[in-house]
Amino acid sequence: MFQRSKSIILIISIIVSAIIVTIFSAWAADGSLSESRRERCVKILYQGLDHDGYFWTSVHAAEALLWNGYFDGVKEKFAAMEDNAGARHRIGVWRVLARANIKNPVEYHKYLNLISAAFVNSQSPDRLHAIETLGKLGFSKQLPEIVHASNKEKEEVKVYARWVLANDGDPENEDALSELLSSENSKLYGTAGYALRFFDNVQPRTFSLLEQCAARLPFNAENRIYVSSAMYVHASPEKKRTGKKGTAKICRRK
Repeated sequence: MFQRSKSIILIISIIVSAIIVTIFSAWAADGSLSESRRERCVKILYQGLDHDGYFWTSVHAAEALLWNGYFDGVKEKFAAMEDNAGARHRIGVWRVLARANIKNPVEYHKYLNLISAAFVNSQSPDRLHAIETLGKLGFSKQLPEIVHASNKEKEEVKVYARWVLANDGDPENEDALSELLSSENSKLYGTAGYALRFFDNVQPRTFSLLEQCAARLPFNAENRIYVSSAMYVHASPEKKRTGKKGTAKICRRK
């Protein structure tokens, strides 16, 4: 129990550190965050990278480091895992190695192809992780299996397939994803909100659906946090202001 509690605390620390380091990267020019704070956050992320208690802690720490330009030791650690990753962990290993090779098109696409092949294989035990990862990596090929999944498969797989299709920038594909925000199924609207949070920007009608979805749900509704966070990410500075009609008002407890 104690070891599990330590793992949870480390995971939370990694999440907070990733946020702070990302903010630092964006705001460093105006001195909003101190150099010592940045160094502390990076140190925590490297502790997460070396964490052996929970594999996905290492994955998320690695991704946060890569997003913020800290490549030292990340590729090497996951390359060493590649041959023995197994079905439970291989998608995470490939995801990190894809990100670590973003400037090497041959290697980058090698890992994308491995991940897409894992999804296409209907017998793969990690298809859900594979299709989610394709969404996160910006994969947008209209593979027949992904098109089929976007309409025929259940819940999260369907949503992630629509996320992949929407990565091509076609407004109709984004509409197919965002329409799930109107569903009463918490897995559908929650996963749609989760996916939309990763988009660089969304259409006005998508943002409107995010607002409508967040407003209709009780504060403690299952998966509401994903909708609220996506809405906040894509809100204009004016809408982010706390006020009677501001996005911050909807995101917090009523």
